[in-house]
Amino acid sequence: MMMREINKFYLFLLFTISITTLQAQTDTISPKRLSIKGKVKKIEDFSYFLEANPKGKRTIDGKRYNIYPFVEDWNIEKNESKYTKTNVSYEFDRTGKNTNSVSYYAEGNPFGKVEFLYDSTGKLVKSQTNFNVSDGNFVVNKQYTYDEKKRLVQIEEHEGSQLLKTVVFTYDDLGNCIGKSKKTGKPIFSEEQFHDAENQTVDLENQPRIEYTKNETFKYNKHRKVTFSEESFPERQVFLRTENQYNRQNKLVKAKFVNQENEETVCSYEYDKNGKLVRTVCSAEDNPDVYLEMTILYKPSGKVETIKSKTGVISKKIFSENGLLELHRTPEFDHQYKYSFDKKGNWKEAVLYENGTPSKIRIRKIEYY
Repeated sequence: MMMREINKFYLFLLFTISITTLQAQTDTISPKRLSIKGKVKKIEDFSYFLEANPKGKRTIDGKRYNIYPFVEDWNIEKNESKYTKTNVSYEFDRTGKNTNSVSYYAEGNPFGKVEFLYDSTGKLVKSQTNFNVSDGNFVVNKQYTYDEKKRLVQIEEHEGSQLLKTVVFTYDDLGNCIGKSKKTGKPIFSEEQFHDAENQTVDLENQPRIEYTKNETFKYNKHRKVTFSEESFPERQVFLRTENQYNRQNKLVKAKFVNQENEETVCSYEYDKNGKLVRTVCSAEDNPDVYLEMTILYKPSGKVETIKSKTGVISKKIFSENGLLELHRTPEFDHQYKYSFDKKGNWKEAVLYENGTPSKIRIRKIEYY
């Protein structure tokens, strides 16, 4: 992606506000990452369209609606690392480890189920994914390998005897992840297999579709903050390099991004006296028209994030004190979100209002130990 293609890429840069010690990651999820309180046994999360109907079974704001399965993720958390997918279920053991997860096209129509296996120390060592596609089932196995310091050093992914993907992690003497290399093999899915019974294309972005190598390297300062990183695809001669600068409080204050076309983008970050990010500005060195500014206003009730370009406000988000999105307004749409909660304080329903009218609902069922 070229740096002049501003919309998605620059918005990503705006939210790249803190890069600390990187660690190898697995595919599991936890109640903590989902921001869920209590000892959780199982979570089910499904989305639906809302259609006004006097005989509908769902009542919202005193009006009745029919609901229909909806196949699309929509984010309602402020922290991207705690992003929760919809049309999915998770199960956990009593220690909080993720034992399995199921992805659905929509409620009642599963697409893939993952089973996770841990060793006696709690390390994830294997996973098996069963994919249900239009002309049959596929089974993908993953093997996780650790070094003597219990650091994840390799993930291998197979379908039968065919190697699909290998991910290798390297570390320095302090335990910082300094390298990540991903090599993918041939895809196990054909284009025809990306369609469900209703001929809706299924997004399998994380599944290998072509053969390629992706390398990532990282350098750190004495405080274990990333000062330099490079993400590259050698076969395509594409890369993105990042240089970070920090203040005395180890807060990121400047980041410079350069790609293979020598296009340079610089972002600066400002904080209040409590160390909270209050302003980010990103601009392109070779294009004076490219400018994005994000300001954050903190309130007892939550926070407000406003993003501006040179021509005016392009996005405004309001989050509640517990981090849930309550409003997202752009020149193209006006979305509001209302929630209901269970006794533990976890949301169980999220209703999306488009221009004041309920249009979608996420229903989450949480079972506790």
